[in-house]
Amino acid sequence: MKTGLDQNGHDNSLTDFQQNVAGIVAELLRAALTYADRYRSLAHRTAIHKEDIAMGLMVNVVEGSPFWADERMPERCQQAQNTLFSTSSSSEDDEDKDDFLHVADDDFEEWSAIDPLQVSASEFTFVRMMNNATTAFAAWRPTVPILVALRDATENLCA
Repeated sequence: MKTGLDQNGHDNSLTDFQQNVAGIVAELLRAALTYADRYRSLAHRTAIHKEDIAMGLMVNVVEGSPFWADERMPERCQQAQNTLFSTSSSSEDDEDKDDFLHVADDDFEEWSAIDPLQVSASEFTFVRMMNNATTAFAAWRPTVPILVALRDATENLCA
């Protein structure tokens, strides 16, 4: 468990549960950004739009998605948790900051959904899944408390 005081002297300790959830959320966001960037690339745009990120998040958070089905997911979440709560800093981390994905301003490039018939056969299923993200997410009714929390958070973030 990470312990310590924040700049105002308040205890900022996180329980093991909170750290585990943080690892899941970090890995979920990584997966969402990966999907968003793939969709951006297929749309031949130079920047990721908020719609790309929202679709990537909605696709991945739903039970049964590739995110939850990935047998390496627990290990990846643990790695994300370790990275988040690591007390060491490396120069490699500083180098990565310069190579961050560019997120589009509303005026930069117009966003539009990709026609799945305009992509290769190997990308057809991915594009359809992303295009149907909002519908699949809206129909998803989780019952597990952590998934209910993730659904509510995603809904608020993507509103």
